[in-house]
Amino acid sequence: MARQPKTENVPFLLRLPPDLYACLREKAEEETRSINGEIVHMLRQMVTRDSGWSNQTNHQPGTTSTTGS
Repeated sequence: MARQPKTENVPFLLRLPPDLYACLREKAEEETRSINGEIVHMLRQMVTRDSGWSNQTNHQPGTTSTTGS
């Protein structure tokens, strides 16, 4: 899978139940990603799948995608 170009990330504190953290850590190790990288990867997949949003699009908060209409 191609890596995304580095961009400035927004710091975000996230509290997780220990069992979920353990699952994420295991999956991240399998995929040779950091836990943060795995969470970002999973969120991108979910958002793309559920909304048709492409991470190649310059998505602006509060706007809707016209891709696939």
